[in-house]
Amino acid sequence: MRLYLGCREPTWIGRSPAPLFISARLPPRKFGTRSANDGWVLDSGAFTQINRYGGWKQTPEEYLERAYLLADKTNGSLSWAAPQDWMCEPDAIKATGLSVQAHQELTIENYLELKELDDRDLIIPCLQGWLPEDHLNHVEMYRAAGVELTELPLVGVGTICRRQDTDEIGALVGSLCAAGIRMHGFGVKAKGLALYGSQLVSADSMAWSYSAARKGHEGRPRLCGNPAATHKTCNSCYEWAHIWYERTRASC
Repeated sequence: MRLYLGCREPTWIGRSPAPLFISARLPPRKFGTRSANDGWVLDSGAFTQINRYGGWKQTPEEYLERAYLLADKTNGSLSWAAPQDWMCEPDAIKATGLSVQAHQELTIENYLELKELDDRDLIIPCLQGWLPEDHLNHVEMYRAAGVELTELPLVGVGTICRRQDTDEIGALVGSLCAAGIRMHGFGVKAKGLALYGSQLVSADSMAWSYSAARKGHEGRPRLCGNPAATHKTCNSCYEWAHIWYERTRASC
């Protein structure tokens, strides 16, 4: 399984030995002009878009233009990009006032629009839902729209990060794997990777940053172990991110 290190620092491209997972919401000027050592993936920023604005402010054309710009700035080292999907957590449903099924339909609609425009073949589809049966129903909804997910090299699975280490999500991943779907898990932490990482093609995680924000504060040793560190927490620390990454990858 390929593990992408989530980060908020595009300047790590060209420096980090790990493949990176970076949000499209970050300013293009921060990306500089450099190649990723081991590829990188573009996160669409769907969580913020849906929960903060109740929908997408970017058109598919604008999003794809941003993806191409960032691909060019990193010398073509962008491996793929997430779609402008609509996650199905209760907070997201509350933000839009729509149903889970409506979010699933909008996710498919966006994927089809992006694929029509995407002459670089960067965009992957994403499965959404809240209950496990929702994700399985979404497979059939894609099929009805003419998209056979089992024939594609990679399919994202969303709305799992808050429950990523549960038996419920483990069973869902197992069912999708048995159906022949090659998956990327969005926002999977170490426990989830241990539970079902072998059934994923890839996953991304920002768990290193979240754990550092909780554990590190004034008066405690920094998680990175650097005695000269001046930051209060390691939630944006390059050294800690890569310590966590190597430990987690070794345990998957």
